[in-house]
Amino acid sequence: MAIDKESKQTRQKRIAKQKQQALVLNKQRKENEKREQFLSSQNWVEEETPIELTPLQRKISALFSLFDYSTQFLYIAFIITAWWYPELFKVQTIYNLTVIFIFEFVLVHSGLFMAVLARTKLIFFFIPAYGLFAFMFNSFVMGDENIILWLYAVIIANRLIGSYQTKSRNAWNKNILNSAYMTLNFLFCIFLIAIIRFIVPYGGLTPEYLDEVNYLGLIPSHSEYFNAPHVGMALGTLLYSIPFLFIMINKLLPYYKKIKFKLIYNKAKSTR
Repeated sequence: MAIDKESKQTRQKRIAKQKQQALVLNKQRKENEKREQFLSSQNWVEEETPIELTPLQRKISALFSLFDYSTQFLYIAFIITAWWYPELFKVQTIYNLTVIFIFEFVLVHSGLFMAVLARTKLIFFFIPAYGLFAFMFNSFVMGDENIILWLYAVIIANRLIGSYQTKSRNAWNKNILNSAYMTLNFLFCIFLIAIIRFIVPYGGLTPEYLDEVNYLGLIPSHSEYFNAPHVGMALGTLLYSIPFLFIMINKLLPYYKKIKFKLIYNKAKSTR
């Protein structure tokens, strides 16, 4: 009897476990069906067909790419200049830059959600939701300029245009991956700066200079971050420099390999 009772309990446990596994598999199946239904509803093309560019179009494309990279480089140079030579700028400029660097978290965080939901109606819920954060950060801005609201509006418009230009699933996945990288980049930079904030160089934003221009008396918001603008400048420099360096390395690496191959080939040829 004890053996029969024990085998019955074992059988009941096995059946309960099988039911639980079946429920989990059924849930996963439904989630996969929903995901496939969403992807199939986007009218993706199997693969984007490459467009043959004329020599003139290639030159124009290269010119726009150069302009984009140059703009990023100049923005980084501007931040470093404001960090080390703040006397060239107003207190308002220095302070507002630190606000923009913190608001970057909202931009990269929203970018990840909008990349996933870019072609759904849910994006029109996220736009005003993150707009509330933009409005809140805009209240920190010094002066009457609504720079945070304008920045948010321009970036959201650019994302919407870019999302509807995405035709293939591979391009959609690439947008999500890029947004995830930008989010990780921000988290890495903010944690790194939080750890090393005590050894971040003042540059030109020394306590003596801040007292001289009455920085703490002029800025509208006060916190450990806003009261130490050199920390904000270090954050901004890292935030934009890391992606820029990766992009430039990725662009220049093929040319480096090509030049290295030619040098090795010429050297081998000359020793024959």
